[in-house]
Amino acid sequence: MRCANNGIALSLTCVAMLLGVRAARTEEVQRLRTYYFGNSFTGNTMPGLHPLLGESAGKEWEVEASIAPGIPIWAHMKKQMDKGPDYEKFNRVGANTDAIVMLIFGGDGLSCFVTEKWQGKVKFDKPTDIGDIAACSYLIREYLKLNPDGCAYIYTAWPGIPGVKDLRARIQEEAIQSAMRPGETRREVMKRIKKRKPNHEEMKPLRKSFDYASQWLNEGYVANQPKETGDRLQKYRGLLNRSRRPRAPKVTHADLAAAAEADEATVRADLTLVSWCGKSIDPAGLELAIDSFLDAATRTHCRQHMWAVMDGLIEMFPELWKTGRLGMVPVGDVFLELDNKMRNGDLPGLANIGEYSADGGHLRSGLPRYTLAATYYAVLFRDHPDNIDWKIFQERSNYDSGKFGFYVHQADLAVHLDITPERAKVVNDTIWQVVSEHPYTGVPSRTPK
Repeated sequence: MRCANNGIALSLTCVAMLLGVRAARTEEVQRLRTYYFGNSFTGNTMPGLHPLLGESAGKEWEVEASIAPGIPIWAHMKKQMDKGPDYEKFNRVGANTDAIVMLIFGGDGLSCFVTEKWQGKVKFDKPTDIGDIAACSYLIREYLKLNPDGCAYIYTAWPGIPGVKDLRARIQEEAIQSAMRPGETRREVMKRIKKRKPNHEEMKPLRKSFDYASQWLNEGYVANQPKETGDRLQKYRGLLNRSRRPRAPKVTHADLAAAAEADEATVRADLTLVSWCGKSIDPAGLELAIDSFLDAATRTHCRQHMWAVMDGLIEMFPELWKTGRLGMVPVGDVFLELDNKMRNGDLPGLANIGEYSADGGHLRSGLPRYTLAATYYAVLFRDHPDNIDWKIFQERSNYDSGKFGFYVHQADLAVHLDITPERAKVVNDTIWQVVSEHPYTGVPSRTPK
């Protein structure tokens, strides 16, 4: 069962329908042993500081994790399949782990059968579904073998800021041009110079113009778009790009059909799909329409995808859901409500949620990373984050790599965004508002202590 909702506030009807079919776990949790599967977006929550947050609220919070740069959840599934160091680590602690949290990041949609990935560097013995539902299901099943009474949560990633890729390309091109020596080729220059991320000042305009709601709500998302459709659109795109050269012949529907090895009826259906119905073929315009469609259709860092993953897991594990042991850490929806409050002036000094971003994806130290960790706390402990000490995330020395047992990539921290009592109050109340009303957390609303 899935309830659609594209507004800022969560649908109360949807919440009632979902919560009505499960037995909510209303008791407050005092001790948790958790295990996280993720990448740097999990690292942004500062797992090493989670035990300190728990202690500040009079609770015990132990953390173990499998974290690797940039990898989607299916890669963690593969690590468990291969029975390497990550498998041994998880199996060593899994029986005593109360809850696992799985980051939904990038990935290959809801379902995708493959025999290999990453240019053949990763191989599977047989066609294997590496979609987010299947990958999470595999990890949940392996975990329940170790602890049949355990809880499982997905952690929602957030959309990146559009335009950062182009900014990085421009920075790189400027660096190449300024470093080029007489007679030197671009390839030689690129071997000699280092890439760099946009700095704080370069990111400011992109942060200020970030339309988070349109990215997160993503009305153009297509659940499990057929691979064949995407392949044809890419072939059309290649032909259109080549046809933009000087003196290139006019492109017809027959040309597009030939390029994709399809018939013209299929071409016309595909063009309707990308909102190019009944128009003459303008190569530049149609290429842009295809790019816009593919960007939205395949963008999994959006509410529609995260909620669809959750629906799939509920279908796979109905008893886990009914007993309140399956849930979501809904950071994307928390960000949506915070973005709305920032735009309304409820968080002075912050224009919108784009201010949280370090480089378009990773989050700045301070308030942004506290928001992630506090949302973890609210869901996992079913407790208002007012009960934890935000000063732990304000203290800059706490971000020293390895200080609390977890690597912290210093380049991702950017300029620290200060936490003040006023900001912490708004963030904490917003987290609790979203978490306690959300259809997928199972956290009951109650008055904070």
